[in-house]
Amino acid sequence: MTQSKQEKYWTKRKQQIIKVADKHADDGLLLYQAFFQEKLAEIELLIQDYYDKYGKNNVIEYYKLMQEMSVSERKDLYSNYQELIARYPQLNNFTEIRYSFYKLQRLDGLLVNIMYKLYEMGAMEEEILKDKLSLTYQETYYRNLYDNAMYYGMTGTYHAVSEEVLRATLYKKWVKNQNFSDRVWGNTKQLTLYLQDELPKMLSTGTSYKEVTKQLRNNFDVKWHEAERLARTESAFITEHATQDAYKRDNIKQYRILATLDTVTSKICKAQDGKVYDLDKAVVGKNYPPFHPHCRTTTISATSKIEYRAMNLNRGYERVPDMTYKKWEDTYVKAA
Repeated sequence: MTQSKQEKYWTKRKQQIIKVADKHADDGLLLYQAFFQEKLAEIELLIQDYYDKYGKNNVIEYYKLMQEMSVSERKDLYSNYQELIARYPQLNNFTEIRYSFYKLQRLDGLLVNIMYKLYEMGAMEEEILKDKLSLTYQETYYRNLYDNAMYYGMTGTYHAVSEEVLRATLYKKWVKNQNFSDRVWGNTKQLTLYLQDELPKMLSTGTSYKEVTKQLRNNFDVKWHEAERLARTESAFITEHATQDAYKRDNIKQYRILATLDTVTSKICKAQDGKVYDLDKAVVGKNYPPFHPHCRTTTISATSKIEYRAMNLNRGYERVPDMTYKKWEDTYVKAA
């Protein structure tokens, strides 16, 4: 289907916006991957230390793990707890973190130390995601307002996005009554519970260190794919939410679905491509993207120049010539 001049303009601009959003997601994943690999290595060292101390011929002598931790071992565990809470105070809200350090068996000590590493990963994943999604929202929101101004030849004066609005957007429970933080911790706890169940079984049945670490890495591979999918899906949601907020701010009443029509475009997105919807009836996942995990579909304005100018003429909007984004931002975006 041949695109109109209006559609070509918006397609080009949206490609640029999505490229920036993808860059933020990629940067965040790169940061998290380094931390992820570091924690995996630390967990492997914890397990190796237990094999060295309480194993024989590469097999754990399980009865030794059933013995109570020594005073020095409990002291080390408590020290690890204090260091964790000092770095991530929010983790003290999890009751499972506030563990009793008395009458713990050595196996419990290993499992608790592994839990600390996994919860460090969760805290870092949430921190990185929050930072990158915040950048994505703000840049997408302002870029959409700028693109509207340049296409329609009119602009309003805008206030900077407040911290309250930003937080409410980032932590919106948009799918299955969960937000990105809920899903980070859901995935983290799932892996923690799995290891707390499976690791004792492996150690008690004579599983070698090599096999234990193989299973550990397999589970970490699953965790990594979950983290990657979450980062990209949340990035798509925040990008489209910022776009929707820009539509509302500029009084744009209708939008058109623009699917990434390539070999990996889903059937649902192909079916939605080109459809026009009223903005006040937009529902994420039904008639507004993202439609699914890893969704690449976006939207463009379906409002004509005549309609836009008529709707905004009495809203304090003014005519604006072509200008750079920087000049527009300096002139029309006011500090919070």
